Amino acid sequence: VQFLDAMPGGVLVVDARGGLIYANQNAQATLGPELLAECQDVGVLDCGAFFLTGTGQPYPRERFPIRRALAGDATVVDDVEVRRSGQVLRFELRASPVREPDGSVAYVIADFLDISARYAMQQDLHHQKDVFEKLVGVARLTAATHSLEPTLRNALEVSINITAAERGSLFLVEQDGVVLHSLLSRSQPMRLEYRGSGAVVMEKGLAGWVFRQRQPVVLPDVTQDERWLAMPEDRDVHSALLVPILLDGEALGVLSVFHSQVDHFT
Repeated sequence: VQFLDAMPGGVLVVDARGGLIYANQNAQATLGPELLAECQDVGVLDCGAFFLTGTGQPYPRERFPIRRALAGDATVVDDVEVRRSGQVLRFELRASPVREPDGSVAYVIADFLDISARYAMQQDLHHQKDVFEKLVGVARLTAATHSLEPTLRNALEVSINITAAERGSLFLVEQDGVVLHSLLSRSQPMRLEYRGSGAVVMEKGLAGWVFRQRQPVVLPDVTQDERWLAMPEDRDVHSALLVPILLDGEALGVLSVFHSQVDHFT
């Protein structure tokens, strides 16, 4: 019990009939006394604690991880909401069966982790991406960059925060591979640079490969991939995540984030 109470997320233990046996302190705090009492009275499968994200509807019974675990299938989902006291919290819910010696399910252990902040950041990134793509089209037709620079900066900052990266870069590239604009987080404050900057990595490095192939790449260890072009300023980089920026199938640029630890993005 002490071990379960020390876990960072909520933990529920459910018997073979769906009855609530145990809820750790985080689970009690998340559900609150009313929802917890309902789960104890009618069982976890029938209480009104869990909703499908963004719908306001109860989580579908056939997909609910605890029900699937009671049927013998370990399951994890990240689209569960708990609504309590005017708050809407999003959770990743993982449920695993614990079996009797004869193979039947004795009980289920379910843990749920609050991912509300991560989800909000992802939504922010999606919004920034939409704005960014629209501004890119304008920037390619005009010389004006006064509204482009803060949008690039926001997109890069949100990407670094979501992935817990240490730094990153963003290249806006013309179809012939020429770097139109580049933003590097290693400069403080971030500074928008113009034609020519980043030309080497776009021509010979992994960023150029991602742009041409229109495919994202995760490198657990950059030293093990021949496409990685080691630049002097990147000597402390050991893992990388690079994503092409696409609009209607056309490559607009490359967003990259980096970390000094191996396997950070995997």
